[in-house]
Amino acid sequence: MTSEEQNSSDKSITTTSIDSDEDSTFQSLFGISKTQFLEAARAMSDDEASGASNKRKSIFTSVSKKPFKCPHGPCNKTVSLSQYLTHFKVEHKKIKCYEIERNDVLLMPFNVASIINSCNICLAMIKLYEMNVTDVSPCGSSTGKVHTESFWLMVTGIPKKKSANCSYCVIWLFTSSEDSYNCTLELGTEDDSMTFSTFGKVANAFDRDCIDIAHIKDRIHSLVLTKKSLLNMLNTGLALNLQLTVH
Repeated sequence: MTSEEQNSSDKSITTTSIDSDEDSTFQSLFGISKTQFLEAARAMSDDEASGASNKRKSIFTSVSKKPFKCPHGPCNKTVSLSQYLTHFKVEHKKIKCYEIERNDVLLMPFNVASIINSCNICLAMIKLYEMNVTDVSPCGSSTGKVHTESFWLMVTGIPKKKSANCSYCVIWLFTSSEDSYNCTLELGTEDDSMTFSTFGKVANAFDRDCIDIAHIKDRIHSLVLTKKSLLNMLNTGLALNLQLTVH
């Protein structure tokens, strides 16, 4: 036997010896082999992950049934979070509803007259969808829109008693989804000669302070526009457009 073969044989014996020693240790400590111990640990980890997921679903279901105030200020009715969509379809038919795909840009007109001090106003309801392709036969397929999440585009007027010119508005987006989303909001003149934009996290309706005015005015991920900024854009004589993208 060559020296290389001898070394290889020694390593094999050493490895086998170590494995055997570890098995003996696990057997004496836990009454099972190392392999059985690791398999049991993996199974427990999977069970814990499944349990955490089920707990999260349970919390989501519980919260969705709790009563919340309608975010549209003039309404102020109490409605469960799970019924927001139906509530808006029935009670607020005049509020426009748009459908967009994720990362698509939605362009809509913006009327400053919709801003009311110390009041949340819903500008639009947004339905996020994805294109679903379903095979219906060996020769073809059917493509359709599948509604995935709902969002509400809001504007809130924040008055300043000391100086009216320091008053401002906050344009923000919130969702009734348990998932996390980001959005880009941009307000500008029709020719884009003057624009203001922001990127940030979409507010989540599960935060009970979501529609609270005191909470909204401190939200850093919303589009904040001072009265002076709005007047400067209006002085151009051009219409204002609002762009929204859900990421």
